[in-house]
Amino acid sequence: MGQLWLFWVAPLVGGVLGALIWKLVLMPGEGLEDLGGEDV
Repeated sequence: MGQLWLFWVAPLVGGVLGALIWKLVLMPGEGLEDLGGEDV
């Protein structure tokens, strides 16, 4: 029971880290529609 907090905190921290990494990968100002690089 003493480690129950870890089951709540770890997914939240992982979600925040994932969001930050996603922002760094996409770069500010770049959206999903800009991915691919081809103008059709």
